[in-house]
Amino acid sequence: YYSMEMSAQQLASRIVAKSTEVSARTSLYDRLSDDEFKKLYDGSLALKNLPIYFDEDSKISFVKICQSIRRLVKKVGVKVVFLDYLQILANGRGDNREQMLGDMARDLKRLAVEHDICIVALSQLNRSGDRDKEPSLANMRGSGQIEEACDIAVLIQRPKKDNERVNIYLAKGRNIGTGKATVKFN
Repeated sequence: YYSMEMSAQQLASRIVAKSTEVSARTSLYDRLSDDEFKKLYDGSLALKNLPIYFDEDSKISFVKICQSIRRLVKKVGVKVVFLDYLQILANGRGDNREQMLGDMARDLKRLAVEHDICIVALSQLNRSGDRDKEPSLANMRGSGQIEEACDIAVLIQRPKKDNERVNIYLAKGRNIGTGKATVKFN
């Protein structure tokens, strides 16, 4: 898992929070009750041996992330990579951000094919202010180039009027088609 926004500690806290129902904010910043401490301790032990890797050293450049992915595939057999998120990696790198995002998306696709792995690259949507409007691939920042390179594009929408449901749009699905589903948000 490569995050340009969060530390490994914050990400791990979120994973433990999900399995223990003790919020990540509480575990990181608040005084814990004995019950919360026990839940977090037990949850941490249960997750300790899961094959999840956070690489904080790769925040510097896209090239270092690609090198790290290759190393982890060879060393520990990583099969799924999460990259959160593409637009941060393209900050401050020349005039044509869309072209840069496209180059990165194509490089990630080549890497995935080369090593037979799944790479999930998160991307921001342009925010129009109307959260109830159905999102489309055109809302993805730098979308033309990213859309071309990806096999599957999933868009997620949390409408303002309903805090318990999330709309999931399969906007592009090479060889699988497209569709929409509404799921409960937990």
